[in-house]
Amino acid sequence: MGKLHLNSDCIQDYDISLVSEQHEDITVKVIVVEIQTDFKTITYRISNNDRNIDINDIAESINAGLASAKKQ
Repeated sequence: MGKLHLNSDCIQDYDISLVSEQHEDITVKVIVVEIQTDFKTITYRISNNDRNIDINDIAESINAGLASAKKQ
């Protein structure tokens, strides 16, 4: 099992979701990452930015990193 370096807990499982959020007249896609560790569940909300425009690429990258960390 991999370590989550923010708090050194072992990753038990995780879930990555692409979610559409409505902000006034604009719909924005964001990534919601939920990580279950030995001691707690951590949730992150991630959006794209000027450096990382494609939200799907960001989600794939996060998934690959968490899958690798969970294996270790």
